[in-house]
Amino acid sequence: MEQDQRRLKLTDHIIASTLPQDKCFVLIDTEIPGLQCFINPKGKKSFKLRIRGLQKAIGQFPIVKCSDARKTALIWRGELLKGNTITQKEEETENQDITVDQLLEKYLQYKQSGKDALASYTFYQYSFAWKKYLSPGLGSKMLSQLRDSDVNVFLASLKKTYSFIPVCTAILKPALDYGDSMGYKIERFRPEKWIRVKGRKKDRYFTSGELSKLQDILFKAYDPASLHSQHITILELLMYTGCRCSEIRKLRWSDIFLEEGYIQLWKTKTKKGRIIPIISCIDTLIKRMPKTSNPYVFFSRIKQDQPMTYAAVETFWLSLMKKGHFNDHDIERMTIHSLRHTYITAANRSGISPWTITTLVGHSAGNSITGLYIHHNLTELKKAQEQIVYTLINGTY
Repeated sequence: MEQDQRRLKLTDHIIASTLPQDKCFVLIDTEIPGLQCFINPKGKKSFKLRIRGLQKAIGQFPIVKCSDARKTALIWRGELLKGNTITQKEEETENQDITVDQLLEKYLQYKQSGKDALASYTFYQYSFAWKKYLSPGLGSKMLSQLRDSDVNVFLASLKKTYSFIPVCTAILKPALDYGDSMGYKIERFRPEKWIRVKGRKKDRYFTSGELSKLQDILFKAYDPASLHSQHITILELLMYTGCRCSEIRKLRWSDIFLEEGYIQLWKTKTKKGRIIPIISCIDTLIKRMPKTSNPYVFFSRIKQDQPMTYAAVETFWLSLMKKGHFNDHDIERMTIHSLRHTYITAANRSGISPWTITTLVGHSAGNSITGLYIHHNLTELKKAQEQIVYTLINGTY
C-alpha cells in the first residue's frame, strides 16, 4: 500500500507535533539517507532505516529520541554499506519502564491537541482525577509492576467518592492502551474485571421555584465592575439559550449578528453549525459586555487571547450552588449542564415542537427522516425562543 511521505530534517519537536492521519505516512530525514519515522493511524511513531531494499527497526518515539535514532542509523548504514549484517541484539531496543504518573502526563499531553483532542471539560475532569486520585493512589507504581489487582485495590479505595471511579477508569484504560502502542513495558490488563459502579444519574433540572431563586441570586450579584460580570453573563446566556457551556465560552464577536438578529455557532459538539435567535433579553446580555479588540466575548484573564476556561466558570458556579444551598442534600447535584436540561424541559412543557427544540439546542435528528426534512427559518425559531424564555422567567413550566 502506497504511503504518504514528507521529506524534512527530523527533530523531536516535529515528530511530537505531527498528528496521525487516516492511514500510515512517513517522515523522511534529509540528513541521514534512509532514516524514516513511520506514523500509524493510532499515533504510534517508529524509527526505521531503509537501505538497499532492507528495512531495520530502530525504536519507537519518544522512547528513542531523534538524536539517538540518527546515531544508530548512521552506524547501521555504515555496517550495511560494508556488507556486514546487523545483529538482532543491536536491532532491538529495550522497552522503557516508566511510572503511571509519567504515562498519564504523556497521554494527557497527547490528547490536549489535534483531531483526537479531548473536549475542554473532559480534559479538565481527567486532569483533576489524575492529580487528586490517580497520582496519590497509583502514580509512583512502575508500569511493568502494575496489575489488575492493583487497579482494583485503588478503585475500591474510592468507595466514598464512588462518582470518580468511572472517571479514573475512563482515563486509565486508554492511557494504558496508548502506553502499549508506544512500546512501554505494560502487562496485559482485563478492564472488564475492574470494579464498576452504577452509571451516574442524569443531571436534574431546576424546578420553577429553584430557577427563580437562582435568577434572583444572579441579579443581585451582577455588577458591571465586578470580575464576575463575565461569569454571570455566561450563565444567563446558557439559561436562556440552552447552549452547551463550551459554545458560549468560545463565542466570538464575529459570530454575533445583532442587526440580523442571530448568533452563528460553528464549534458545536455535533460539528454542525446552527443559529441562535437573538431576542430582547439575549440582546441585553450581549450588549452589556464591552466590545474590545479581543476576538472572544468571554476571555481568560490570564491568557487574554484564549476563551474563558471551563474551570473558571465552574468555580463560580459552585460558589452559587453553595450560596443557594442547591446541593446541600443527598440528591443529584446541580451542574452547569442542568441549565440545558431545564431549558429543554421548559421548551417541551411549553408545547414547542420536538423538531424545533432539536434545532434550537443542536441535537442530532437521529434516524428520523421527518426530522431531517424539516428546516426552520429565523422567524419560527425566534417565536419559539420567546415562548421558552417567557416560561423560564415566569416559572410557568
